[in-house]
Amino acid sequence: MKNNNENQDEEVMMLAGGSKRRAREVEVVWETIAAGAVKLDLSPQALRARCRRAARKRGKEIVADLGMGVIAKRFGDFSWRIFIPPTSRSEERRE
Repeated sequence: MKNNNENQDEEVMMLAGGSKRRAREVEVVWETIAAGAVKLDLSPQALRARCRRAARKRGKEIVADLGMGVIAKRFGDFSWRIFIPPTSRSEERRE
């Protein structure tokens, strides 16, 4: 039986454009705004602004779909975490 976190991880991968099978293969890593901003070539302030503008309530969570599979999730009142999907199978193997 799956726990709640595994179900949420599968849902995140589905939102990011993946399949259920791929969702089971990829570990979902939530990054800080600072780390996500570096990877997306944005300033942290710009990334936070995009998260605020795209924020939607899904059940009890606040989630922002930033496009191209990038998902942001609100933790607490002021903290966002970013999920950036792997771009290819080869990059997944290297990490």
